[in-house]
Amino acid sequence: MKIRDLKIAWRILIKQPAHSLIVFMGLSLSFAVCFLLLGYAKFSFEYNAHIPDADRIFLVKHRVNAFSRPVWVGFGLMSLNETIGKSGIPHTLISFSSQKQTVETNTKVLHSLNMAYVNGAFSDTFAVKTVQGNLATTLVKPDAIAVTISTAERIFNTQKVVGNILKIADKNVTIGAVIQDPPKNTTVNFEALVGTKEEESNSYIKLPSNVDVSMVEKFLQTAADNVPLAKRLREDWKTGGDQILTRKHAIEIRLTSLKDAYFDRDLGNFEGVYRGNKGIVIALVCVAVVILLLAATGFINLMVARTIRRQREIGVYKMLGATRLRVVGQFVTESLSLTFAANGLGLLLAWLLLPLFSDLMNRPLDSLFSLSNLTMSLVFSFAIGLLLSAYPTWIALQVNANQALVGRGNNESVGGMRLRRVLTVIQFSSAIAFGAVALAIAWQTYYVTKISLGFSPEKLLVLSLVQAPFGGEGDAQKAVEVKINSQNRAFQESVMRLPGVRDVASTNQALGRDFIGFNSPLITQDDRRISPVVHMVSPNFFTVHQIRSIAGRVYDPTLDLDEKLERIVLNEAAITALGFSTPQAAIGKIVMSRSRNNAWQIIGVVPNIRFQNAHEQEAPRSFKLSMSNSSLVIQVDTDLSEVQAKIAALWRESFPNDVINMVTNTSLVAENYAEDIRLTKLLIAAAIIVMLNATFGIYVLSAYSVQRRVQEIAIRKIYGAKTKAIALLLGKEFAVIMLGSALIGLPLGAFAISHYLASFVERAPIGGWTLLFALSVALLIAIISSLRHALLAMRISPMLALRD
Repeated sequence: MKIRDLKIAWRILIKQPAHSLIVFMGLSLSFAVCFLLLGYAKFSFEYNAHIPDADRIFLVKHRVNAFSRPVWVGFGLMSLNETIGKSGIPHTLISFSSQKQTVETNTKVLHSLNMAYVNGAFSDTFAVKTVQGNLATTLVKPDAIAVTISTAERIFNTQKVVGNILKIADKNVTIGAVIQDPPKNTTVNFEALVGTKEEESNSYIKLPSNVDVSMVEKFLQTAADNVPLAKRLREDWKTGGDQILTRKHAIEIRLTSLKDAYFDRDLGNFEGVYRGNKGIVIALVCVAVVILLLAATGFINLMVARTIRRQREIGVYKMLGATRLRVVGQFVTESLSLTFAANGLGLLLAWLLLPLFSDLMNRPLDSLFSLSNLTMSLVFSFAIGLLLSAYPTWIALQVNANQALVGRGNNESVGGMRLRRVLTVIQFSSAIAFGAVALAIAWQTYYVTKISLGFSPEKLLVLSLVQAPFGGEGDAQKAVEVKINSQNRAFQESVMRLPGVRDVASTNQALGRDFIGFNSPLITQDDRRISPVVHMVSPNFFTVHQIRSIAGRVYDPTLDLDEKLERIVLNEAAITALGFSTPQAAIGKIVMSRSRNNAWQIIGVVPNIRFQNAHEQEAPRSFKLSMSNSSLVIQVDTDLSEVQAKIAALWRESFPNDVINMVTNTSLVAENYAEDIRLTKLLIAAAIIVMLNATFGIYVLSAYSVQRRVQEIAIRKIYGAKTKAIALLLGKEFAVIMLGSALIGLPLGAFAISHYLASFVERAPIGGWTLLFALSVALLIAIISSLRHALLAMRISPMLALRD
């Protein structure tokens, strides 16, 4: 490669600036998309990679299969110390449990921390690095705490905080160590560490490489089968008929390695971590590759068209003694120049788009522009440049100098022309499929966000009340709980008196927020039983949410103030599961607890209220009276922001040592579809890019097609061919391309749409209109892209064309 080669490459690029700019921008945009999507995939697959032996550290999880909605949770119902600890199996137990905690500095400023309670084995196993102080000593002191660097800087504006005091739940603790922040791609996240006894919480187990994981899992499963709860559930199964789930184990145990924990969708939002979907990440990698391949198709078409046009120039080079290596060097230089420049612009675009992309993916991706990633991008663009130069270089090497100088020959073989047409078909079939899928997903997402929730979230605020601190024991803990409950009730009464507040209800969980909850068996008098999700609610809960019964009545504050009243409200799914023929048939019937010591009369049936998104079937639920709940639901009849400000001021007066957590109920509902909305936006962006690449491809192909057939068109005109005949001649080629694209793209799009919709319980009436719309858009793009060159072909002067 010589400087002269670069000058020639630049001259060739600016010779047809429009074509060069189109292909260059398409390739640059594709490099930007590839960098972002592949960087995101790398970020996802490197979760917990900083932890040594992450594939040998396992999270112990379980689910209770007798529940109406059995879900996996990351904590056990038994002590691992009492089971595997006495088994003789070599292992290390690691305690880790985190919760949001409010801390106060000596300047009376409140901060919310993600605080983790860990045992002594945690720091070594999870490679926690100490910056200041002594972490081992800190974790064995009951009044000491370790904070991360970012936490120290956020609270004290400095890293040198060892010895400073924080107040947590009226208790002073001393900062004994400052530690490194965990990487952003980890499922074990924390801002502060506090020591705890090993027997209090065992979340993880580390096994040597010579221990069979399946054997340990079977051992723990056997132990779980023998806990009292599992035995009681099995007895229920024997007498509960077909209403009790009949899986093999009442309590099921599984081990998930830290290496796979990020993609373990069973765990949901356990420990405050958003889980990834491996299938979606792999699909995004494929999207990145497809987009780059489609851009490469346009590049190849442009380079081939230029190579054909440059045959005389190549012939002169060869006549002057240019070697094959010299020709190869020239074309490789041209290709690399364009790809390196496109990659540079692509990286700039990626850097500008990174904040939007990070927000879209809901991940902290600011580390994407690392030296290793930039180096990989450079190597990647070099490899792409070499690959893209291969076919044009091969055509150039086949040029016969004598024939080229006399204006004869077309060194692109029939097979080569067919190859480029196939590439164009792939471009348009991809555009049709991407367009149809993006449109279908957008329509489905819009549909599910507009379906009835069973309640009205507008004008509702959700506020989390203060809870008793973690780790209390005995009478002291009960005294703290009584005090906090009294403060919460007083605060609720004060909120009720605020201007703009219509009513205030309480519950253990806000509607629209998906959560595990707790289950409690219900048994009918004819021994039919279920284990519905239990919701504790105040008497005005249903009126605040504007929920009406479909049979019987809901709770009424004038009739049901006493929470000891043995009354219960069920949703429609619970009535169906209990075997009642209609909701009306359940009214007045008695349901009992598992021990039959408690009984409730069914006074009402409400519609199924959508707690989860439309991917999941609504679970059976029961609503019981309670006046001491963890959340307030505040009904507002004026501007929400004004009332929020008043409540926040009242909170600071009532709970000066705690940070307020208040959101709108509408925002909680929106969180259920956040992932679908992100996927929709991403696919729409990808579909637009694919459509643009297809447009670039057909534009360049039409230019080459007209150029290749100039003399043929001229001869046809001399023999009397009309404009219509010329148009049909050119249109026939593109009609075949579009037909092939439709035959490939429409089935692919239909399959992808069907696969996506299969994950929803409620589906939009889509049919085939998304496929037809995408096909129509692709046809319109093809017509517009090729129209300019078709018009030029119709105006070709036969004399000028034959003279050339």
